[in-house]
Amino acid sequence: MSETRPPCPEDGVAREAGAVLETQSTQSVTFKEVLTIGGRRTIGLALLDSVDNALFAFFAPEIRDSLRLGSTAIAVIGALAGVMVSLGAVPLGAWGDRYRRTRIAGLCTLAWGFATLALGAVQSLWQVVVVRIVAGVGKAKEGPVQGSILTDAYPPAGR
Repeated sequence: MSETRPPCPEDGVAREAGAVLETQSTQSVTFKEVLTIGGRRTIGLALLDSVDNALFAFFAPEIRDSLRLGSTAIAVIGALAGVMVSLGAVPLGAWGDRYRRTRIAGLCTLAWGFATLALGAVQSLWQVVVVRIVAGVGKAKEGPVQGSILTDAYPPAGR
């Protein structure tokens, strides 16, 4: 079944940040120390999430021409991921409070990655719609889940 989230984070990064907080509660933290504690990979994760919209905008003319869609249809399809981000954020946030956030973020990232990859293989309008819905749900983790993971990864003095 579902694994409930323990009261304290189990991530190694969060434990490391907590240990640093205990030893440096009154000391200031340099930017380099903040990056070392939080990890440079978290910055890359934030940048990776913006790739989806850029790819769709870049390939929109080709998608429109190959599927013989109008400009209005491609604009609606482009906005569909944003709508799904808005609709998916609330349930993902609630799940992030109850279950392990890293697992939710991983599953959402896999869904987003699959949808981004599948966008290159679509053959019809309904396939584009499904791919954009899945991409939107995958990106919905950005605010509630990924934001809290990033916050847990960095010490309060470096936020």
